Amino acid sequence: MSVSNPLFLKGNYRYQIAFRKNFLLLLLCYLVAGLGLFHANRAVFYLFGAFAQALYILPLLEHEALPYIRQYTSVRALLRTNVKYVFHSHFILFLPLWLMFVCMENLSLDTSLYMLLFYFCISLLACTAMMCGYLVRQPLMAFFLFAVLVPLFLVPLAEPAAVLLPVVIILLLKKLLHFYLDKLFRYDTNQQSV
Repeated sequence: MSVSNPLFLKGNYRYQIAFRKNFLLLLLCYLVAGLGLFHANRAVFYLFGAFAQALYILPLLEHEALPYIRQYTSVRALLRTNVKYVFHSHFILFLPLWLMFVCMENLSLDTSLYMLLFYFCISLLACTAMMCGYLVRQPLMAFFLFAVLVPLFLVPLAEPAAVLLPVVIILLLKKLLHFYLDKLFRYDTNQQSV
């Protein structure tokens, strides 16, 4: 079944492709998450909510082709655009989970903040996957790097006081990515000026 999501931003081809490929799996994850809430089992809800998000995080690990990277004027423009796509797309994917939670649970400030933290951690994890895809050319190596970083992004879900840990990791990856891709952009501008 080839279905498109009109709510994704234009130009966000990775999420559109993943949505077309994983539409039935996404519906299944949402269904099981809803059943988990219906039977008062939040662990199943969070687990299958994370699976639904992971369906769209894993394609971000693919290395981008050089012509695609060169469409951007700078590393900052590349990161700004892709981070905007990640947060917007995961908000769209998170919305059904949020609506299920609002409809089936007693909404309190505590649970609302936890759901917001869940969205924030998953979105930062997706940003990390996107950056790993730019840093590492081999998909298997990018996956291993990502697998090492996943537990660090899930720590705030168990201990909300550790919410700064994923932010620090993202900032370090951003610096590394900026250093790595800046050479590429400088080389490209030097070649064009010749």
